[in-house]
Amino acid sequence: MFRPFEPGERVISVEEVERKYLRGGCPYGHIDDPEWEKLKAQIQPGDEIREFCSPLWTWESLCGREGIVILRNGQVIGGMITRVS
Repeated sequence: MFRPFEPGERVISVEEVERKYLRGGCPYGHIDDPEWEKLKAQIQPGDEIREFCSPLWTWESLCGREGIVILRNGQVIGGMITRVS
């Protein structure tokens, strides 16, 4: 089944992910580099990386989430949470 774009999502490249979340020489700063490298190793040609952010009300309710997902043929094959409220 194809997974359409959800509100708050955008396509992002590996380079953009690493540039945006690289802190202290480690992508995501608080997440071990091997975790990101393992996720990155799953990416195949044609896969899509989407950055997502839950709606404003979730942040106001202290249940907000932000992160990335990797999609292959419209199906989520992996992802990481990069920020929570």
